Amino acid sequence: MVDLATWQYLKSKSIQVLNQRSSTDKDFVAFGGGRLSFVGIFEAKIEIGSRETIADFYVFNEPGKLLLGFETAIKLEVLKMGENISQIQECEEMSKIKGVTISLPIDRQVTPVVQPYRRIPIALEDAVEKKSRSCCDWALLKR
Repeated sequence: MVDLATWQYLKSKSIQVLNQRSSTDKDFVAFGGGRLSFVGIFEAKIEIGSRETIADFYVFNEPGKLLLGFETAIKLEVLKMGENISQIQECEEMSKIKGVTISLPIDRQVTPVVQPYRRIPIALEDAVEKKSRSCCDWALLKR
């Protein structure tokens, strides 16, 4: 998803578009429930590091952040799903997005609450103990 200003900027930089259309059968609704004003759709090549794919980019009138779709994120390997998601693997550093600042809003009027630890189901206690021992052993070896 891109906003109209970004689309106009990309056109001014002569982006190579593969297929440009002005209609779609999809209906777009914003997070708050309001309808988004659809302008058009185009296909273009997107690259992250050595990975690349052809993706659909939906253009809207409303200003906002650029959003990467689920399927495109999977193809570019910036989102991984599956059984091995909890395994630690060495990988190259992710790309940085320049000019984007995030903030975590904290309401100073709200008193923090400490939640009690959740009990581990009896059937999983041995597996958790074994896993925590191996993690601790690994951490000690790293010192």
